[in-house]
Amino acid sequence: MDEIKEFVVKTWFLEKGYGFATEPNDQDRFYVHASSVISGVVRLGSCIRARVVPSPDPGKRLELVDVEVLDSEVVEPVVDADGFEDFVVCFWNAERGIGTARSPHSHSRDGRGLFFGSKSILTLGRESLRPGSRIRGRRVPDLKYPEKECLADVEIYASA
Repeated sequence: MDEIKEFVVKTWFLEKGYGFATEPNDQDRFYVHASSVISGVVRLGSCIRARVVPSPDPGKRLELVDVEVLDSEVVEPVVDADGFEDFVVCFWNAERGIGTARSPHSHSRDGRGLFFGSKSILTLGRESLRPGSRIRGRRVPDLKYPEKECLADVEIYASA
């Protein structure tokens, strides 16, 4: 259990300083606290390397320690010539075909994820969407709430 493994951050509460991560091909969630991070900045969708240890908190089973963020060197969003940028899925409801995503590099302008629906997805693979999946899309004004943005022309390029 003391070996170092790689994980993907699936949930991150910046204001609370903790979240949960999973191994890339596993559904088991591990608690991770900001105080356990030894290098880098954790964001939703971050790839991290850490050790799994039993939690000293009786309410938690296992947690991650000695956390190194592997992808923290990227801090600026990259928007290509066609207006596409990368996002990480925060939430996906397959039954309703709706979800939210955030830039892995920064928070959305209103602090929430950007909404997208299944009709905005251009590529196959929506059945594999889940929190942590990587997508590309364009920010556009939300038709229902013009003061907000949503995602259009979404392409799925890495499932969690």
